[in-house]
Amino acid sequence: MLVVMSNGRREVLLRVRHNGSKRKIELFHTFEPPKARERRLHGKIFRESSICIVGAGSLGSKVAASLAREGVGRFMLLDNDVLWSDNLVRNELDEMDVGHHKTVSLQHRLVRINPDVKVGALGMSLTSQTAVQHIAQLSEIISTCDFVIDTTADNSVFRTAAAICTQKRKPFVWGRVYAGGLGGLIARSFPSEDPPPLTAASQLRAWCDEKGMAPPEGREDNYGVQGHDDDEPFSLLTVM
Repeated sequence: MLVVMSNGRREVLLRVRHNGSKRKIELFHTFEPPKARERRLHGKIFRESSICIVGAGSLGSKVAASLAREGVGRFMLLDNDVLWSDNLVRNELDEMDVGHHKTVSLQHRLVRINPDVKVGALGMSLTSQTAVQHIAQLSEIISTCDFVIDTTADNSVFRTAAAICTQKRKPFVWGRVYAGGLGGLIARSFPSEDPPPLTAASQLRAWCDEKGMAPPEGREDNYGVQGHDDDEPFSLLTVM
């Protein structure tokens, strides 16, 4: 039996345990939670920022969750894919989300991480026959965001998002996961600081050509710890 004693200003919680004719009373100590504080020097900037994440797969879901924990206040999630059981090895989502659209499930996940976050979720495909109809919509979305991240590992999506970000002068970051998660690439393009993203991608291809190797391509189909027999792991390549 639990007993609460209060004088109007303070409460004391007691647990009374009976064992036959014996009775034992235990005092529960209560603590006030610490007041919320800004975790980062730029906490206010993060809270007021709006980020568009194209792709809600393994990489996109992890990036979104990390940014939500850092205090980013607004997200727009774009993806047309559905979560399946095979995706659970690396995705931020869990078994309860299997069979649902990734963007909607990730939207709920971010709100659970930070109840104050504002998240928009849109099922949008930029590689299907309806892609032309979606490009104008994507342009409008990017116009309202402060930052754009492409995690799709799809060259067509990358070129579309990169062209719009260059036109709108929006910071753009793209990431790729290689060899079933054994390596990857992270690159950025900040207006007035870095080459446009399409130029940076061309420079990467030129560097690979100079080294006599094909540019690595990201993919989402291999979720196992062990890759195919002909897979070779890539080291992390960062382009800043």
